[in-house]
Amino acid sequence: MLGREWLAIPIEQLEIAEREQRQVVTQRIVHFYCEQGTPAALLAAAAMPEGEHHPRVLQLTAELARQRGDLAAALAAWMVLGKAAPIYIAPVAQQVLDDWRNAGRLEEGVHWLEDCHQREPSSDFVQAIARSKLALDGLSSAQAWATQALTERPSLQGLESLLALREGALPTEHSADAESASSALSEPLIRQLMRPQLQRVARYRCLQCGFEGRQFHWHCPGCQRWASCSPRRIEEIQG
Repeated sequence: MLGREWLAIPIEQLEIAEREQRQVVTQRIVHFYCEQGTPAALLAAAAMPEGEHHPRVLQLTAELARQRGDLAAALAAWMVLGKAAPIYIAPVAQQVLDDWRNAGRLEEGVHWLEDCHQREPSSDFVQAIARSKLALDGLSSAQAWATQALTERPSLQGLESLLALREGALPTEHSADAESASSALSEPLIRQLMRPQLQRVARYRCLQCGFEGRQFHWHCPGCQRWASCSPRRIEEIQG
């Protein structure tokens, strides 16, 4: 039985094998609609069982709302996703904070993203939050927050973000704080030494076939499965 009637049956009324089969079918249909990327297709995806709160449906809802200039609707979708599955915010964390910034609510957005990070820690969250704290409160505050986050959950990706944060905000050689600047001259070298290892562990991996890529894929280029790539980077999975 594969039809609309079967998909409409409450999942708790199905046998275990049927539940697994329906989940696979539903995933494929939801991603089929999301690939089209149109408002009509998005409505169709949301109408599927469990589709309304599917991470990709919520992400696409936010992106389409931004495109039409409705930042309130975009933020509403991000907040639902942050509550339902915060780890799926991680690959687009900077984009999400840009929406909060453009809505004139960056500080509120940073606090919200910190809550997402507390529930589902990610080096992508650390990078986005630290950058925004630098803009809001300056280097000292951003650096203190990032250092604390890395102390609680060490990662090469997070360390690279911290070094880049400090390097981008260093005083010039003519500054009164030249001594502080000179003490940080070794940081570009540290980053250079870190980069080869970082490139190996800062990728996303398919949990089915092992495909690895620099970008997060909803559709694995390796095994062609949907939603098989973890939104956590390799370092965080192995850690």
